[in-house]
Amino acid sequence: MKGNLNKKQSLFIEEYLKDMNATQAAMRAGYSEKTAMVQGHQLLKKTLVSEEIKRLQAERSDRLQLDTDAVVANLANIAGAVISDFVDFDGTSLKFKDFNTLSREKLAAVESIKQGRFGLEIKLYNKIHASDLILKAIGGYITSSDIIDKLPPERLNNLVDELMQKLNR
Repeated sequence: MKGNLNKKQSLFIEEYLKDMNATQAAMRAGYSEKTAMVQGHQLLKKTLVSEEIKRLQAERSDRLQLDTDAVVANLANIAGAVISDFVDFDGTSLKFKDFNTLSREKLAAVESIKQGRFGLEIKLYNKIHASDLILKAIGGYITSSDIIDKLPPERLNNLVDELMQKLNR
């Protein structure tokens, strides 16, 4: 399908797949910073662009042998992790649990273990960020894109015109 897309559209798709941020992808693809938000939104509405994004996402999912459910389950492990999964506290000291006895799901929440000034340090992945990603994946947020998508075309066109006029001042 890539043959039907122009060079800038192809670059936008490549950039969009990095972080799923249409505005940033549009800027990295060479669109003006002033119009990147509008351009990104309009590009995502183009059938050829959206179909290519879906195709490449499916290709990536097959290649990685991952699906959305697996990713969300991994994020749930991160969001649900607590420090007592990894250390015991007897009131005066901390002792690491035997990591060989911990499940793969529990260990997925560990970002790093390193030697610090006062001994071993364990850092877990950010629970808030994981929770945020879960909510996005399950539709727990209403985004500006959700609202824009529900606008009648004539109202959306009016808003885009108004925005462009303000940006060009």
